[in-house]
Amino acid sequence: ASSQQSLLDEIKQGKATVADIEITSVIDHPPFRVLINDLIEMQNHHDCLKLIAIDAGLELKTNRDEWMAIQLTDKVGQAPVLALLGNLHTLKKVDWNPAIIKKEPYVAEILAERGFNIKSYPQVWQDRVCNSKTRLISVDEPDASKLLNADLFALLNASKPETVTDIIDGIVLWEC
Repeated sequence: ASSQQSLLDEIKQGKATVADIEITSVIDHPPFRVLINDLIEMQNHHDCLKLIAIDAGLELKTNRDEWMAIQLTDKVGQAPVLALLGNLHTLKKVDWNPAIIKKEPYVAEILAERGFNIKSYPQVWQDRVCNSKTRLISVDEPDASKLLNADLFALLNASKPETVTDIIDGIVLWEC
C-alpha cells in the first residue's frame, strides 16, 4: 500500500525487513515477499530503479484501480515506468456482461483511456510447481485468447474475447 512507502525506504536503509510489510492475506505469499526483497536489493545497486508503493490499501475506502492509476500518473516523466500489478489490473478492456451492475475499469484501462502508452503482459502459470522456463506469447498467436480466457476471463462476469489485441500486449507463460 502507498502508506508503506516509508517502510520500503527503511528496508532499503537496513532499518527494517520485508517481514515488517503489512500485505493483505489475499495476495501475501512467500514468493511475493522474496520479489520485494530482490527488487530492494536491485534498487540498492542501481540508482535508476525506484520502488514505489502504489496500492490503495485496505484503510483507504476508495476504488483501488483508480487510486493506483492516479499514483502511476503522478510518476510518469522522462523514464519509462514498470508497474508490477496483479493480472486483472493489467486488462486494458473488459466487456462486462450487461446483466450485472457496471464494473469499474482496471488500472491499465483507466490509463489507456487517459492516453498513456500502456504495454500489458499478464502472467499465466501452466504448472505452478515447476516454473522452469518462460515464453512470451504474442497476442497474434491463437493460444493468447485461450490462455487469457481460461486464466483471467474465467474469473469475470464478462464476455470472453475472441481476440486479445486491444486487451493485452502479450502473455508471459510459465511452463515446464
